[in-house]
Formats: sequence, structure tokens, C-alpha cells
Amino acid sequence: MTHRHGIDVLRRRSSKAGRGQAAFEGLRFFLRVGEQRLHTRSFVAESVCAARSIIEAVEQRNTTRMRVVKVILARQREWFEHGPQHLKPMPMVEVAEMLGIHVATVSRAVSEKWAQSPRGLVPLRGFFSLGTEN
Repeated sequence: MTHRHGIDVLRRRSSKAGRGQAAFEGLRFFLRVGEQRLHTRSFVAESVCAARSIIEAVEQRNTTRMRVVKVILARQREWFEHGPQHLKPMPMVEVAEMLGIHVATVSRAVSEKWAQSPRGLVPLRGFFSLGTEN
């Protein structure tokens, strides 16, 4: 029932006997519809807010991962150019300090992540020495 249709029904009922009761029922109907609309709007607004938060979190993770990868590329350049024998020790703690983030963030950023290189597909964790230790 549309808003306009509800008003028409209310007008027809109010012209008959018992119009006070009909008006009351019509008012209750419109209040219920209004409450449903408010509930729906609130639900949609909360859902959009939650979706935006998820999108921002994913974007932040991607940004952090790219920052870590840039450090890997800069620090392990010789590995990329000359091969595995030129891998330099690089503790996660050092990268975390360079980027101003927690070492656990660096660890999560490279955990189970791989990069395509001229030497094939390589795990990002493989560029670090001794895991998260100094």
C-alpha cells in the first residue's frame, strides 16, 4: 500500500460512521510504515558503514604490503639481478622500524604471499632472515 493510497483509504473510512476508529487505525498503519522505513534506513546506513570499514582495512593492508615489498626490492636488489647467492640478511624487525610499523604487521604482510620475479615465483617471507628476530 502506497502512502497516497493509504490516505485515500483513510479519507473514505473517516467519512463513514466510526470515523474516529478508522482514523486511529490509519494513523497506526502510517506509524508502522514509518517505523519500518526508519529501521530499513538505519540497517542500510549501518551496512554501508561496515562495508566502508572493510574496504578501508583491505586498502590499508594492500598499502602496507606494497611498502614492505618496496623495501624488499631495494634491499635485495642484488638477489634479483645476480641470484640467490646474493641474498642479504634482512630481519623483519629492521623493516618494521624502517616503516614505523610493528614487526607482527610485517610478518602478516608477507605471510603466505608470493611474488613473481625473473627467478620464478618466490615467497616474500624467503627474503627475511631469522623470521621476526633481530
